[in-house]
Parts: sequence; structure tokens; C-alpha cells
Amino acid sequence: MAYISLLIKLIIFFSCLIYIFKDINFCKILSDLIKFSWLKIIMLLIISFLGHILLAERLQFLFNRKISFVESFNASMICLAINNVLPAKIGEVGKVIFICKLKS
Repeated sequence: MAYISLLIKLIIFFSCLIYIFKDINFCKILSDLIKFSWLKIIMLLIISFLGHILLAERLQFLFNRKISFVESFNASMICLAINNVLPAKIGEVGKVIFICKLKS
């Protein structure tokens, strides 16, 4: 029974992928990516990562250094992930719940 359920999920997943990517010209995307400056992409990734590090440092500061940097960074990433999916900054609640579960 579990195999049938997995097979149905995989069929739905691949059907959705085919539907999403059916009209995309991958050759055009690849040629545009080759023309783009990779230095700009690397700089963007570095600046973005530094921003996430600062968010983690700020959270650690707000908790008076009672949580480690890794815990703070994980909580910040969970918060950002939830905020990307749900409205109204629900990720802040998820961050608090994550930290409470870590410390309980």
C-alpha cells in the first residue's frame, strides 16, 4: 500500500514539473546566464550571506547571548523560510517556537 501511495505522489510530482517547464526555452536561459557577470552574482551571494549573519547576531544579542550563533542562525533561517510561505510575519512566531523548543 505504501508503494502505491509513493507512486501516486511521484506521478503527480513529475506531472507538475512537466506542466511547469513545458514552455521554457532552456537554451535562451543558458545563453543569458553565460553573458551575465558571475562576479556580480558572487558579490550578491556574499552580501546576502552577510545580511543573514547580521540577523543571527542581532537575535543572539536580543537573547543576551543565551543561545549559540548556530542556534540563532538556524532560527533566523526558519523565520525567513516561513515568512516566504505564510503572510503577516508568521515566521517571527516560528522563530520563537523554535528557540523555545531548543531551550526547553
